[in-house]
Amino acid sequence: MIEETAIQELKRTAQRLCGVEGKEIEVVREGLCFRPVTTSGEPVLCRVDEDKLGGVKSQNGVFVAAGHGPWGISLSLGTGLVMSEIIRGVKTSCKIGRLGMR
Repeated sequence: MIEETAIQELKRTAQRLCGVEGKEIEVVREGLCFRPVTTSGEPVLCRVDEDKLGGVKSQNGVFVAAGHGPWGISLSLGTGLVMSEIIRGVKTSCKIGRLGMR
């Protein structure tokens, strides 16, 4: 059963993270299991710049690996490898230029 309070909490979180607090967010589809997916269908794998953290200070940065949709489990090993490379600051084993935050 879908819990309306969970939907409202997700909407508030999305509004805050997207910098649109107080503005309406359209829920396109509800489901029993939330598997975030980007509109492009490509996951986001990146380090978030401090100026995009809404005033939150971060000593080592904030890293994001999200938006895989239903393919998260199958992409998990590659995502883990690439994220470890990003965090260590080494050359990534594949091209990820399109997978950053826009």
